[in-house]
Amino acid sequence: MNRANFTGTPTKPLVLNQLSFSPDEVGTVTGQVDYPKVAPYIGVGWGNPYTRRRFKFMLDMGVFSQPEPPTVKLHSTGMLEPFAEQWPIMQYNLRVLKLYPILILGVSYKL
Repeated sequence: MNRANFTGTPTKPLVLNQLSFSPDEVGTVTGQVDYPKVAPYIGVGWGNPYTRRRFKFMLDMGVFSQPEPPTVKLHSTGMLEPFAEQWPIMQYNLRVLKLYPILILGVSYKL
């Protein structure tokens, strides 16, 4: 699953125009970002898990690409209400996750 979940809750009272609101009154925002299940990956690897040695080391380095913008779902409680205009803004802000590096190290020991 290529998904990220998040939750945001104020930790102290919020003051607006000399009015104070408790964290319970302000509410909580929860959300989920779903990326496509299949995405391209290019990388290089080193190591062979099928050798007869007792210790085996493996390394894989590459770049993972998310070609499509993510799907963003928002839910809120209290005074926080998500507006329809916020979803395109969140998708735009998540564009930095379009390409990200991957580094995988593997070690195994044969008994």
